[in-house]
Amino acid sequence: MAYKPTRMDTIKRIIKLHTEGYSIKRIGRTIGVSKNTVKKYLRRHALDKETIGEANQDELSGVMLGIKHQQEIDRDNRLQEQLSTIVKELKRVGVTRQY
Repeated sequence: MAYKPTRMDTIKRIIKLHTEGYSIKRIGRTIGVSKNTVKKYLRRHALDKETIGEANQDELSGVMLGIKHQQEIDRDNRLQEQLSTIVKELKRVGVTRQY
């Protein structure tokens, strides 16, 4: 799977270390993610420091994953809708997976 979302506890830890004054490079090394991942979540960070600690998983997921996560859910839903049609077509004579 190409897109693998970052866990929420990792995102909280990124923000916590940033507020403590760690550099982006050091945060990446400490947590085990790339510098670009750290930058991405710091850019998306829209909540203040107190709210981050109190936010539940769904609220934080909505803010941090945002539109991209919703687009993947929509894409999966469209695929599920089309799957029955695809299976039905594959049962016909002369229809291959490539076709």
